[in-house]
Amino acid sequence: MYRVLSCLATEHDYWLVALAAVVCVSTALTTFMTYSVATTSRGLRRTSWSILTGVSAGTGIWATHFVAMLAYDGGFPTEFDLNPTLASLLIAVALAAAGFMLAGRGGQWWPRAGGVVIGLAIGTMHYVGMTALKAPGTLEWDASLVVASWIFGIAVACAALHVFHRKQGLAAIVSAAAFLALAICSMHFTSMGAVSILPDPTVDFQASTLDRPLLAMMTAAITFVVLLSAATAVVIQRANIRCETALREQNSRFDAAVRHLPVGLSMFDGQHRLIMCNDFYRTMYGLTEELTQPGTPFGDIIRYHAEMSCDADAGPVTAEADEWIEGLKKRLSVGKAFTGPFHLKDGRTIFVRVGPMAGGGWVDVHEDVTERSQQEAKIAHMARHDMLTGLPNRAYLHERLQQSLHGQSATEKTALLFLDLDRFKDVNDTLGHSVGDALLKAVAERLRECVRKSDIVARVGGDEFVVMICTTEPASEPASLAARIIETVRQPYDIEGHECSIGTSVGIAFSNGDVDGEALVAQADLALYRSKSDGRGTYRFFEEEMNTNARHRRRVEHDLRLALVNGEFELDYQPLVNLERDEISGFEALLRWRHPERGTVPPADFIPVAEESGLIIPIGEWVLRQACADAANWPDHIRVAVNLSPVQFRGRTLVQSVFNAVAASGIAPGRLELEITESALLSDSEETLEILRKLSDFGVRIAMDDFGTGYSSLRYLRSFPFDKIKIDRSFISGLADGDSSLAIVRAISGLGRALDLSITAEGVETQEQLDMIRHEGCTEMQGFLYSKPKPASELRAYFSDHVERAAPVEPPAPAARARKQYA
Repeated sequence: MYRVLSCLATEHDYWLVALAAVVCVSTALTTFMTYSVATTSRGLRRTSWSILTGVSAGTGIWATHFVAMLAYDGGFPTEFDLNPTLASLLIAVALAAAGFMLAGRGGQWWPRAGGVVIGLAIGTMHYVGMTALKAPGTLEWDASLVVASWIFGIAVACAALHVFHRKQGLAAIVSAAAFLALAICSMHFTSMGAVSILPDPTVDFQASTLDRPLLAMMTAAITFVVLLSAATAVVIQRANIRCETALREQNSRFDAAVRHLPVGLSMFDGQHRLIMCNDFYRTMYGLTEELTQPGTPFGDIIRYHAEMSCDADAGPVTAEADEWIEGLKKRLSVGKAFTGPFHLKDGRTIFVRVGPMAGGGWVDVHEDVTERSQQEAKIAHMARHDMLTGLPNRAYLHERLQQSLHGQSATEKTALLFLDLDRFKDVNDTLGHSVGDALLKAVAERLRECVRKSDIVARVGGDEFVVMICTTEPASEPASLAARIIETVRQPYDIEGHECSIGTSVGIAFSNGDVDGEALVAQADLALYRSKSDGRGTYRFFEEEMNTNARHRRRVEHDLRLALVNGEFELDYQPLVNLERDEISGFEALLRWRHPERGTVPPADFIPVAEESGLIIPIGEWVLRQACADAANWPDHIRVAVNLSPVQFRGRTLVQSVFNAVAASGIAPGRLELEITESALLSDSEETLEILRKLSDFGVRIAMDDFGTGYSSLRYLRSFPFDKIKIDRSFISGLADGDSSLAIVRAISGLGRALDLSITAEGVETQEQLDMIRHEGCTEMQGFLYSKPKPASELRAYFSDHVERAAPVEPPAPAARARKQYA
């Protein structure tokens, strides 16, 4: 090793050694750049690139050796024999090409075998080249260094091929090039350290006159030209490979896209012959293999289509296939694209898009739109029909109504019958929505049976239906049909084992003058409202007076909104008298509206409007706040009773409103008594009962008002522990007549005692009624016998009188005290 280093340090020209190193590194990099192309090529192309790799490698190895030899300076003149020098070049190229061809065969051992051959190429080239060295002396060799040089060259060359085939990309090229450069250098400088030149005067020698640095530069330049040519070829080839790869990938993607398209695709050339088609196209029409081969005439395929089509808009069914083909050619000849459906005998619908291509020919796309067409038809049907009953909906009715109004003759009228089912809500709430839905279907079927095919039956709401007919007898035919519908609908239904009985009310309006569809529906709706107001189960024609009433209701609603803002509402209070202690136990708050123009408006005139419009919710909240605030000024044992509307339970804010009113006034929750009717429970009994439980848990008392007027009171008494029952005034007024009212009062009183409930009799106006309810065990009374409702400002006298009666004296008779208190 010392000899090798000494030779390199003292017997070489450093500049030429550096040039040899540059040639060596360039050779190694270029070699594996070209070899990387060879390994990715196939067949003759691989052989060509392996040879090019051998040429660049052999030339570079030889040039590295020759420049390094020119850098050698042993202290005496030298020259080189041309023949051995050229022979070493050929040997380097041939063995390098053979080595890379062997290594490129892949596998585990071929790269190693190729590395051995390349190592032999480096060593053989070197020692053959050394024979070209001429000097005035003889060459002596150190056998151990010679062997070492061969081992280094072959081993490191094998390592270079091994590394290249283990790595990928740039890392493989750089790593392998480093090992190859090391193999060349280790071989050359080890072998140069192994040789010694002994002076011999007898050797015939004539020193060369060539400039050694110039010769080295020329050799390096020629080598760089060879290497640059190889590198340029690599760059060009890689660009071609990228282009080919991209083209292959693009073609592959295109083929995959065409093959997997969910539509049929076909292309025809300018001579009307098939260029290509995908599998979907072939299976869509059941084409044979012969009909899908490139070059198949378009006429053969379209005639096959003609045999399968079944609709005129496809063309070949109503015209000869040849004529249709000629028509297609004419349209394509002027560059005109077109689309259209193509129907098949098996029921499928194929939508075809045909477009011309540059240079003649065309491409067409065939899409099976059968399912989409069916879905679109279904969606269109759903948009204009009721999903539950299958009847036309409001949109379809309006469309047909407008058509009928614009197309009717002078003697013809369009009549609308607006139906609303009576007692349907009771069935829906008590038996469930599934029974209610089945009942609506049954009603729809009966309505279809009542009308002609030309008439229209539509469902426009939950339990609302409209029948539209065209008639020349608007006074008699709609009435006859309405009577038939009422009689048909009122017949009992057997729904899922339940016998259901409902009825219907009908409003009738017919076209007159310039009335439009919306106005006609509104008139029929007003007539329906009148028929329901007149007792249900009947029909009414629209009259202009109904419009007046409707405008009045809208005016009342408008004024109600202003009344709440302007503070036009007031509360009057009517006493509740405890019959056991003969004293006032509380007051019922009664809402009064003092209209600035109309004066006092009766509750019966504005409460229904407030409930229908939803204004009863903010009005009810005001009543709760005001009643609790007034009660805060009363003695602590006096309660205040407030009536609740069923609409307030649907508002979902009732519980919080009660909490806020009690908290703001500071009264004990037990002093507030909320009165509800059975209609509040009918709307959504479970939800309403849950609200009542929350209020009861808060401490508020709950009373059932107008008890006995509904059909399910006992069920509700069982579902919720009410604190009080108020007997409806209709039973109290009938006590003196000796009818069944007394029995009802007696039964309710007994029920109250059994359930430990307070019983209040409403509407007590005579002493006789008072005596009877006292005898039957009622615990409380309310009525004009004691007092009419009065403003809160007039209640102080009641409280002072109550203080006076607190002394231990015999109280007067109730009637006498009543006259004294409320005279």
